[in-house]
Amino acid sequence: MSPTLFSLYLEPLCRAVINSREIEGMRLAQEEVKLVAFADDISSICRAQDQVRLALKILERFCAASGAKINPEKSSGAWLGDWRSKPKDVMGIGCTGRLGRYLGVNLDSRASDQEKWQPKIHSLQGKLQPYRGRELSLLHRSFICNSILYPAILYSAQAIPIDVTTVQHFHRACAAYLWHSKFERMRRGNIYWSFQARGLDVVNLEIKLKVQRFFYFRDETRPELRAALQCMGARHLGQWLVTTELKTMRPKVLRFYKEIERSIKFFLEKFSWAYLSSVKKRTLYWDTVTSVFPPPLYRQGYKTTSGHDVLRRLQKLPVSTATKDFFIRFHIEVLSVKVRQIGKGFFVPLEGQCDICGQAETLHHALYDCRAAVLFWSDLRASLQVKAEFSYATLKFLDFAGCQHSELLSVVAAVGLHAMWQARTARVECDVKAQSPVAYLKAKLIWTLARG
Repeated sequence: MSPTLFSLYLEPLCRAVINSREIEGMRLAQEEVKLVAFADDISSICRAQDQVRLALKILERFCAASGAKINPEKSSGAWLGDWRSKPKDVMGIGCTGRLGRYLGVNLDSRASDQEKWQPKIHSLQGKLQPYRGRELSLLHRSFICNSILYPAILYSAQAIPIDVTTVQHFHRACAAYLWHSKFERMRRGNIYWSFQARGLDVVNLEIKLKVQRFFYFRDETRPELRAALQCMGARHLGQWLVTTELKTMRPKVLRFYKEIERSIKFFLEKFSWAYLSSVKKRTLYWDTVTSVFPPPLYRQGYKTTSGHDVLRRLQKLPVSTATKDFFIRFHIEVLSVKVRQIGKGFFVPLEGQCDICGQAETLHHALYDCRAAVLFWSDLRASLQVKAEFSYATLKFLDFAGCQHSELLSVVAAVGLHAMWQARTARVECDVKAQSPVAYLKAKLIWTLARG
């Protein structure tokens, strides 16, 4: 049943509870909340035991008229505040002194952060299990992080406070899955840049939550939630609110409002209030990412006309997933050439020199300046009858905008780079089945043509 039909079906019940003068709900300033409903989940808020029984009698009459039934096993009550008595059962529904879970969110203010968030962090590994055995590129794995891991945490974090440790665990889980290793190949801040900025477009949960908290404060129009901000958040948000409510002295319960305060101060340190009062959510997020994380070093020092969208164009190329994954690692400069391995503290024989040329084996040298690479690219240009030079920047950004058959050249360049790297790896590892770069290139082009 669709949510709209649920709303129409339960409208008489909700109206009966709300319009009842004998039931008093929670009062915030001038607003009174008697009932909260989402689809078929309903929560009634009452101030006395006889009002609870009256609300349940209204529910029984609705069930008798509509054919609906109450499920006692999935229903519960909570006595909040001071009561003369707290019975454990009211008309067949069990009651406790603590809030439970509502719509999958643990609302118990007495529960520790570990009790609330540790199960969700552990469940992330189970959500990733179906994708671990699949051959996916870095771009596809970043999409899985954004579409599966991020919503699992954000759903609860929109309503209840979240500690810094949980956010760090989430970022660590995303990075470990992204690289298929506990060892991260580059500075973590680089993966949060967008595809257009030649990053991996992984969502930064910390910044997303700050944006969500700020927009909740700025754009919330529902009167009961605005009243909650004024009544319960006055201690932390009073400098941005016009309110006469007394400041509360229960800071532990109001951690959510403290997070809103921190978010507002965080953005005011970076942007003006005039900008914050009109900016859109998506724009604020990307502007914050740009201001917090420095530009990746692998983007600097190159002038290109159409290379800003290289990762987006790579997704559309008819090449194998392994080639796409290789090209991303090549583009962001995380391939394990000898100079990089020495910089990471690994022992490398021959002081990191190239096996063919005797020069320092950097990524630029291995795939472009080496004698084998120069010969390979010269033969490839002659075979394709391409007059333009293949510069290193052209290969790095697949920038063939000024050439005929630019998409074809992009495919050949991507598989050519991968073939060069496979030949280099086989040579360094002394593989008995090592082949020439041309042989690897032919195999990849045959694969592409077979699926073309």
